[in-house]
Amino acid sequence: MPAPVTYKVSVESFYALWRIMFRASYRRVLRWALALLAIVAAISVFSDNLWKDLLMPIIVGMAAGFIVFGIQRLTLFGRAKKLYRESVPLHEVLTFSVTEDGFSFEQASGNFRGKWENLVKWDENDEILAIFSNRCSAFVFPKTEVGAEMIDHIRSEMIASGLQKKGKLRK
Repeated sequence: MPAPVTYKVSVESFYALWRIMFRASYRRVLRWALALLAIVAAISVFSDNLWKDLLMPIIVGMAAGFIVFGIQRLTLFGRAKKLYRESVPLHEVLTFSVTEDGFSFEQASGNFRGKWENLVKWDENDEILAIFSNRCSAFVFPKTEVGAEMIDHIRSEMIASGLQKKGKLRK
């Protein structure tokens, strides 16, 4: 087992988590947009007179949706920064340890013990590794602070617990 690590989650690391979570939303929106485009294409093949009544509102709605989605992406850092400021436990120093039956966190506001098999997902980018206790809540591990040995160990524990691919929910 690797030695315990002590680290602090920075606003940049928290923003990296939000980018991971936004990426999942982006893929979902893209799938819906492609499905709508297929419907628009099918309708346009079979009918010329439905253009004004049906196709134009669908296309305008899709364009509006992409604009809103773009605004959400542009404001992502500001929203993450605001939530980070409001979350006092995120500012505390954490000590993460691997235990015989799972893992534990210790920090000033309290302690947490968990089991690998109770986590629902893991994901990562160049900056962080995140392990999710549910779809929207994650433990963040900044790669530069935690170190490659611990990151590799966490990743291998997640795979061994049945989560073979990053970003995929446990079934």
